[in-house]
Amino acid sequence: MKGICIILAAGYSKRLGANKSFLKYKNAYFIDIVIKKALELNMDIKIVANENNYEYLKTNYKDLDIILNAFNKGQNTSIKIALNNSLDYDYALFLPIDQVFLKSNSIKTIISKYKENYIVVPRFNKINSLPTIFDKSYFKELCELDNDSGGRVLIQKYKDKVIFVDLDDELEGKDIDTKEDLRLINE
Repeated sequence: MKGICIILAAGYSKRLGANKSFLKYKNAYFIDIVIKKALELNMDIKIVANENNYEYLKTNYKDLDIILNAFNKGQNTSIKIALNNSLDYDYALFLPIDQVFLKSNSIKTIISKYKENYIVVPRFNKINSLPTIFDKSYFKELCELDNDSGGRVLIQKYKDKVIFVDLDDELEGKDIDTKEDLRLINE
């Protein structure tokens, strides 16, 4: 089974009011932290960028597939752009740039639970999180989503085809969305 890791880095962080790509945790940019973890997975990688981080990514990650989401009308446009020309893959792992506490071993555990025709959803303290895996049988429907729901609609629709992976460290599932959340990375 061949998967692709899709790093979602095109958001504008409206609630936070800052570009998440260039926020720092332990003296490294969020985007660099997540890419480093993705490289450890030994998978093909696509990064969906916006105009604020595109040049940085193209300059620093020449060997990776960097895609500009110029239309950026929410997460679903990034999903559509990333899945375009990804039909050769059996599944896609969607990795956000703001889960800086997520450990590589946890991502590998999530990947190890993948089964054909299923969706894999990690949970931290029984709360659904990312990174999520979608089998290629869901790619078409993911590309047809119109709002900014990401894959949540399909996870709800295909409850019987969801494999939940319960992970222990709740902090790993924490994404940085608000100024309150930023305090976590500075503690």
